[in-house]
Amino acid sequence: HAERLKSPQDIERFLRATRAAAQLRHENLCPIYEVNDVPGQYFLVMAHIKGKPLSHFLNEHKRLPIRQAVLITKLIATAMFEPHQKGIVHRDLKPENIQIDEERHQPVIMEFGLAHVDVPDEPQLTQDGQLMGTPYYMSPEQAVGHSNEIGPLTDLYALGVILYEMLTGERPITGRTVGEVLRNVHTQQPIPPIEHRPQIDQTLSDLCLKAIAKSPADRFASMA
Repeated sequence: HAERLKSPQDIERFLRATRAAAQLRHENLCPIYEVNDVPGQYFLVMAHIKGKPLSHFLNEHKRLPIRQAVLITKLIATAMFEPHQKGIVHRDLKPENIQIDEERHQPVIMEFGLAHVDVPDEPQLTQDGQLMGTPYYMSPEQAVGHSNEIGPLTDLYALGVILYEMLTGERPITGRTVGEVLRNVHTQQPIPPIEHRPQIDQTLSDLCLKAIAKSPADRFASMA
């Protein structure tokens, strides 16, 4: 969309991220086949993944069977490990960007258009204070726009929110407005998943909370 690419920096960010993502090959990542432009219109060509987004199933059922939620989380974490090893951070993991392939019944991660690519010795194109992502799934460091702190553990936080939502049918951080959600991400303590749904194993409940810890240092070290 033209409004997403208003400046040369926007265009460079888009091209850098999508061309890097196009090098990735994993059965749970949507392949990108081409990144190009016609005069004034930049585009990327992705595989067509037949199915429905994870958000559709959450809207329909509110929460998923516990085992299914864990399996989806495992597949997403495994798929994101390779991009992270190559310095690519998605920055917008959310149920709308995870397509459930109707043939394989597996999640496929879409939309690398907001991805951040860490290139040593090159200037970073995201300035401090610039918000990238979707408020409910933003980590605290993302919510304040601290671009130098955004990394793989930002995606890990978002995956923790998705796991929480799949397990409980609720989001861990709430708010009536975007501003309220962005504030609450720093101050609101999530209700443990096990309190929403007693059938959840205590270890799984604790794992989910660790993934969405306020400080990156308190989260898991990687998607592995």
